[in-house]
Amino acid sequence: MTDQRRGLNVSIIGMSLQAMLAVVMLIVWLWSGSVAAMSALWLVAAGVPLWVVAAVIFYCRELARREQEDLDEIARHSGGDTAIFDRAEELSQRPAAKRVAWIDRYVVPIFTLLWALGNAMAAVWMLRYVQAKGAGEIVSPSQNVLFLLVGGFLSFLFSYYCLGMARVASWRLLRATGSYLLINTLAIGAAAAALVFAWQGYLAVDRAAAWVIPIVQAVLAAELVLNFILDLYRPRVPGQEHRYSFDSRLLNMIAEPSRVGHGLAETLNYQFGFEVSRTWFYQLLRKSLVPLVLVGVLILVLISSLIIVPEGKNAVVRHWGKIENERILGPGLHLCWPMPIDTIHTFNVSGVKEVLLGVGDLRGEAQRQADFVNGREMFLWTAEHGMHQELDFIVAVPPVHSGVNRGDQAPPPVNIIKLVVSIQYKIRPSEVTSYGYNFVDPHKMIEMLAYRELTRYCASATLDSPVGEGQTDRPEAIMTFGRRKAETELMRRVQAAADKAKVGVDISYVGFWAVHPPAEAAGEFENVLKAERAMDEKRFKAEAEAVKLLTEVAGDPVDALRLALSIRKLDELEELHRIVDDPNSFSRRLDGFLRNAIENIHVLNEEIARERLMGKVAPIGNDPLKRLAESRMEYLSGLLALRGDAIFEGANAASLLEQARQEAAALVVAGTQDPLVGELVKLSARRVEELEKLDSLKDNPAAFAQALDGYIATAAMELSDPRIADLQRQTGGRWLLRNEYVRYLAELVSIPRDDSRIKYDFSGAISLAQQRVDTLFEAASGEPAATLALAKSYRLSKELEERARYDAMAYEALAYNASPEVYMLDRWLAVWDEVLPNIHKYVLAVPRDKLEVWLNWHREAAGLEEADFKPQE
Repeated sequence: MTDQRRGLNVSIIGMSLQAMLAVVMLIVWLWSGSVAAMSALWLVAAGVPLWVVAAVIFYCRELARREQEDLDEIARHSGGDTAIFDRAEELSQRPAAKRVAWIDRYVVPIFTLLWALGNAMAAVWMLRYVQAKGAGEIVSPSQNVLFLLVGGFLSFLFSYYCLGMARVASWRLLRATGSYLLINTLAIGAAAAALVFAWQGYLAVDRAAAWVIPIVQAVLAAELVLNFILDLYRPRVPGQEHRYSFDSRLLNMIAEPSRVGHGLAETLNYQFGFEVSRTWFYQLLRKSLVPLVLVGVLILVLISSLIIVPEGKNAVVRHWGKIENERILGPGLHLCWPMPIDTIHTFNVSGVKEVLLGVGDLRGEAQRQADFVNGREMFLWTAEHGMHQELDFIVAVPPVHSGVNRGDQAPPPVNIIKLVVSIQYKIRPSEVTSYGYNFVDPHKMIEMLAYRELTRYCASATLDSPVGEGQTDRPEAIMTFGRRKAETELMRRVQAAADKAKVGVDISYVGFWAVHPPAEAAGEFENVLKAERAMDEKRFKAEAEAVKLLTEVAGDPVDALRLALSIRKLDELEELHRIVDDPNSFSRRLDGFLRNAIENIHVLNEEIARERLMGKVAPIGNDPLKRLAESRMEYLSGLLALRGDAIFEGANAASLLEQARQEAAALVVAGTQDPLVGELVKLSARRVEELEKLDSLKDNPAAFAQALDGYIATAAMELSDPRIADLQRQTGGRWLLRNEYVRYLAELVSIPRDDSRIKYDFSGAISLAQQRVDTLFEAASGEPAATLALAKSYRLSKELEERARYDAMAYEALAYNASPEVYMLDRWLAVWDEVLPNIHKYVLAVPRDKLEVWLNWHREAAGLEEADFKPQE
């Protein structure tokens, strides 16, 4: 068999194999729906014309060879004279050779151009198809992979067989077909890999392969066009091997990289001036390159399978890029699949990360120069300071409830402050995947969550004043006494927001680095502080006057307030007794009395806490009795707060319940044999039980109020425990007054609101209240008590005087009855003695009938009658 005949047979086999591969790819595409298989189908189908052209060229060459043999045989029989055929050749008497030349000159370039156009059209259409088609489901990927593996294996073997034949000059044409078939093998392998990944649930690989294959086909088309253009201008040197334009250089480089190595060796020989390619090292690499590369790859695979996680870090394993079963590795040595099957991403779970809120851009050195005094940086809120610019936050102003609709009025006023907050967090070891893969930038996510919670908190908080009535759950005074509470609450809110967003972190610290008004408001703020201090001064003066007045009233301010409470209690009981038959008025007045008592207890609690902070009252310390009293008072205060909320807006016992649970858990953990501490534990357990009951009744206001009143009465009665009462009496002051209010509150709560109120013993309660007023009034030692004593003394003296006159009048009545004229004369003389004392008086006794009365009616001249009114000359 001649060389051209063998090349023709190989081309026919290759054409058949290429067509069979195209049919296989068509079946796989229609069966599975893989777009990667569809892309490979176009690439494989485009190879059939190439094999057809190769077969035609080999066939024509075979005919030309036979024609040449015939001519050589004729020339040999003619004695070697071939001159008669020279003119025949000139007259085109060799049709087979002419056909080969015509194919080389016209058919091959035209085929190259048409083949390039076909590849380009297929690539562009496929790219548009992939772009328009979304990710679809792939059917039976495992069965389709078998077809592709068999077809790919056959194409791989035949392609290397063709490339081996192409090393011979007469079969050089097979280089183009063999390299193209090898590229088809790679495309089939890519489609098979895409099906394998789809089998494992990774559909994105199928789409990626569908993009890559047409791009390769488009690059091939561009190279063919370039070869066509260059072939038009490339000179044809006689005797030099001609390379067809459809023979791709790029595909040859991929198919036979050894030729590239040979070219590099020749380049090295030329550069170094000696035969580098003949050295032992080059020969060793030439013979053992593949084993060395395989050993190196094996070592790299083994090394990539060993994972060492440092201390303080956790590693997340991604299998084929996907996190499966949240496999998290702790510190130590671990074994995984080699890369790229398993990839590792480590996270520092022991380090503390920080987020700064309320800071802007960095301040320049020139801006910070004024902050340094004697080499030390000063931080004054009245001027810009620090490394960063401070941002503004809005803080609410406590509203004034006027009972009018503010819908058509101006927005409520707000305060603007500078607020810098440091938030520190650590990655939660059990939720490393949430931190690392739920968000592109988890640190920025935490910052945004913290900003949101801080903005909400500030928008409802006050600057330095307490919140109004009925707003106990509202943040207050973040710049002064509420700062620590604000840090704790903000930490809770940020942690709750991070948990809800599944960021996977633990907030370990929240601190306010700076809370102050803007520097521009320094003057106005100082004026406000001056006004507040002036107001405090006036308040202190008023309190001093009140203490002075109360001291004058009862000798002691607390005794005076106790007396006032007893009098008010008496008045309120009498009023309730008076309107007991009117249920509406009775309930309304009773609620008002309860509200006043609750408010006074809250005020006394605040004053007691203030006195404790100022050192006027001994701290509670570890005294079990004081702790028990304080715990019972705190529980009663919480219940009273709920009672006030129930009266105004509706109560919520959830926060109080959570606090009670925490305190109960702390007491159980502490543990002790002291009976008083045991009572504390029982009290905490009962608090939890009662608050759980209240929380379950929050949707039933009537039942809630009834149960709450019962718990308040019980808590108030417990504070009347003789041990606690003695302790409060020993402490004296406001503690004793608060105990009086608590007892009165318990009595008010015990008064029924239903029809049974008529049977309530108001008379007995009023009698006891009157006795209490009298007792306290008698014990008073102030100015009113002294005035009362003088009044009593004056009343006694007058009583004695009038009694003496009464006794004297009895004797005078006897004298009058004996001789009325003598008695009247005696009384008449007594009057004269009283009117004209120390004067001798004479009594002339003359009978009435012997008495004459003479009257002188002569009037003497007055002074004006003798006056001369003539004008003087």
